[in-house]
Amino acid sequence: MGTTGVALSSFDMFHVGHLSALRQAADAVDHLILAVADDDLVATRRGSGPMVASAERLEVLEAFFPTLTIELVTSDDGTDIAGRHRADVVFVCIPDDVSAPGVIGTAAVRPLRYEMTTSASLLASLESEILWIPT
Repeated sequence: MGTTGVALSSFDMFHVGHLSALRQAADAVDHLILAVADDDLVATRRGSGPMVASAERLEVLEAFFPTLTIELVTSDDGTDIAGRHRADVVFVCIPDDVSAPGVIGTAAVRPLRYEMTTSASLLASLESEILWIPT
């Protein structure tokens, strides 16, 4: 059966930081699930809606990762997401000076380090986290 991992984000304005993080996550497990925050969840977390609607974000991710399971989620309840998929690992991207929780539900949390894009338009997109730390 192998290991299963979950990565949660809005994946708004998909960029090289997302791509790098997801490649690292996919290389670390046998099966990776992408949990994509719907438009309302993005608005709740950020205080404003996404720049790209969820249907288009899903389409982009499916084009880059046609073999992965990709799911639109309405909540960032990490225990629920990890539990439904029987995940062994929840991936999060965090800066070096921030600590992640050790587990979410029964899944271990694995921090991924990343370099943020230097594109001004992407920096202005308000996505401060490439992969969110679920609640």
